[in-house]
Amino acid sequence: MQVDLKPAALCLFNYALLNKSGGFAKERNRLTMDLDTIVRFLNLKVFCGVDRLQRQVLGGYTGDLLSDVMANSKEGDLWITRQVHQNIIAVASLKEHAGIVLVQGAEPAKDTLVKAIEENIPVMSTDLSGFQIVGKIYNLINTKNDIAASEP
Repeated sequence: MQVDLKPAALCLFNYALLNKSGGFAKERNRLTMDLDTIVRFLNLKVFCGVDRLQRQVLGGYTGDLLSDVMANSKEGDLWITRQVHQNIIAVASLKEHAGIVLVQGAEPAKDTLVKAIEENIPVMSTDLSGFQIVGKIYNLINTKNDIAASEP
C-alpha cells in the first residue's frame, strides 16, 4: 500500500500562500490568504475576532507545546492547536499570529475568550483532527496556488 505523505508537511506547514483575488493577495513577494477565505472554505466556527478575519495568513504552525510555538512560529502564522487555556492567547499575541484554530471540537475556556477579545486574536475551531485540518488548509492553498501559477 502506497501512502501519500504530502499532507504530512503538516506539523510545520510554513508555506507560501496564494492568488490575487477572492481572499488572496501578494505580499512581500509571497502569496497570502486571508482568514475569512479559510474560515468560509473549511467551515470553521469563529468564537471571537470576526472583525479581524481580513488578516492575511503568511504561514502556519501546528503544535501544542507553548515553548516550541514561541521558538519556531512566525508573525502572520495561523496556529493549529488542541490547547484551550489563556496562555495560547499570550503566545499568539507575542508572536503576532493571524489567528488560532482549535482542533477536535475544542472550545476555548471563558478566560481564554476574554483574553482573545482584549488582544484582538481570532479564535476558531473545527471538529477535525490537527492532521486533517492542516491537510485541508494545505490542499486549499495548494489548489489556489496551482490556479494562480497557471494564470498569465
